[in-house]
Amino acid sequence: NDAQRAKYANQLFNARVEKIKERSSLWNPYLSQRCLLVASGVYEHQAVEYSKKKVPHFISLASGELLLIPSLFNPTTNSFALITRPANSLFKEIHNAGPNKHRMPLLLPPFLASGWVNQNLSEKEITAFFEYEIDSSELYHHTVYSIRASAPRPDGKLANEFFCWDYPENNSKQL
Repeated sequence: NDAQRAKYANQLFNARVEKIKERSSLWNPYLSQRCLLVASGVYEHQAVEYSKKKVPHFISLASGELLLIPSLFNPTTNSFALITRPANSLFKEIHNAGPNKHRMPLLLPPFLASGWVNQNLSEKEITAFFEYEIDSSELYHHTVYSIRASAPRPDGKLANEFFCWDYPENNSKQL
């Protein structure tokens, strides 16, 4: 209905691989509505013991290629759910607090991602995508100024560029 469309239009949700296949899952009916979100990177906060504030990070492919994130599309509400999975070692280190800690988006390399949108996948083939885990060595991350700020950065740089937080330990490395 129109009220539902207006409420959820253009919103992004998370769909956990462990629950998507359950018939009672909100996203189960949309397994046939598979799509890929394309992004230069993703943002996550890291809780650190030396600050009350979480440190924001930008995470991208070390190769510089675009991330391809398997997702589900709800055409009724024009909303998306990116698929999440248990975290690899890099995301465990960064996404280390909150009710959904130690999770990460399902990230696929280009040679696998094109198969995700194949409309003739069996349940077994879909499950194989859910089991894929990108290796931390294929990812790069660095701290950024903010994830949710609407105001421009004080240094005038782009949101995803490195920002030094002057904390005892700054993460700007490839694991």
